[in-house]
This record gives sequence, C-alpha cells and structure tokens, in this order.
Amino acid sequence: MVRRAIGVLLLWVCAAAPAAARYDQVWLAAGPVRALVSARYPLVLRYERTGVAAFDGAAPDARWSATVIRPDRAQVSAPVEELAPPSLTRERARYRLGCVDRGKVVVRFAASITVRVDQVVYQIGAVECAPGYLLRQIDFGRAIQVALPRSAGSATVCGGTLGRDPGAYFLRSAADLPTVERALDMVMLCQRGCAAVGYNNLVIHPWRFARQRQSEAT
Repeated sequence: MVRRAIGVLLLWVCAAAPAAARYDQVWLAAGPVRALVSARYPLVLRYERTGVAAFDGAAPDARWSATVIRPDRAQVSAPVEELAPPSLTRERARYRLGCVDRGKVVVRFAASITVRVDQVVYQIGAVECAPGYLLRQIDFGRAIQVALPRSAGSATVCGGTLGRDPGAYFLRSAADLPTVERALDMVMLCQRGCAAVGYNNLVIHPWRFARQRQSEAT
C-alpha cells in the first residue's frame, strides 16, 4: 500500500513538473515524425484532437471510414480508399482520399495529419462530391499507422494506461508488438528504445508511461 501511494505521488510530481524536452522518433506511416519526449519522465505526450467535434467514434477494425449522404438523402457508411500515394514528412502526412459507395468513388477529399509539439491536428479539405452526394463526417479511427525500425531496443520496459483501456501493456522488445490485425494504432519510441503501444485509442488524452524493471512487469 505504501509503495503504491509513493508510486502515485511520484507519477503526479513527474507529470506536473516542467518537461526538459527533447525529440525522439515516432513513426507515422512509412516515415518518422516528431513527438515531445520529457527527459525527466520517460514519455509524456499530450495529443489533442482539435476542430473535429463531428468526428465522434470509430469502428475499431476500420482504418478510415466516412458517412456520406446519397441523392435520396439516405446516410450510409462508406469505406475510404487512398487515391494516390501519401506524402510523408517528419511532421505531416498528406493524403488524397475517396469515399466509395456502390462500387464508385462518390466523394474525393484531401486529408492531413500534422504532429505538433503537444497535439496531433487532423484536417480535411478540397472536398469534391458526385452529383447529389454530400460528405457528412470522416472518422480517423486508425489514421496513424506505424512501422518500427529493426533497431528498436529492448533494454527497458514501458507500460501505461492507454485510451479507454484500463490495462497496461508491457513490451520487452519490438518483437512483442501486436500485429495490425490486433488494431495497433500508435507506437512511440521512448528514450532508450522501448515502445509504448495504443490499441483502438478513439479518445486521445494525456498518456503517461513509467519505466519499470523487468521483474516488476512480469
């Protein structure tokens, strides 16, 4: 009980303390982007969705999804496909996407995901609809796809509470990462190469992870 109370207190102190920031690599799609990493605490990131009040919820097994309005005013869920290869930089991914209904692309639009110091910003624009169709909403449920470098270390173990899931995940190496089929949506590399993973994280909020000795994670 005492150790638990001390741990909670330390967590609060570390979270409240000003971060001596530096950048490590986070992998977005096929390229690296930046994320703020605290030198004092293993990983303190705050990702906030901004300007996306209409994007509420996402199917856990769908990377992209959209709601379109047909000419008959019916609202239907439409899969989203990439119409061109994405443009990826360290800080932004740009996509050209299309919503498919009845086997045809009925809505075309551009999307971008920008990683800033303390937030991830999702934006859409350049919307082009087929006659009679309207775009109602876009879900970025699994917008962030990841690829880990083979050099990802395994010296430390990362754990934490992720999204809506009350459980903690402990990884000893990149080999322990789940497959895409298990709805992996984000991987972050900590200061010593360990990885923290989020599953179906539909509500992005402050994530805090504490390094633990291997004996504590078993």
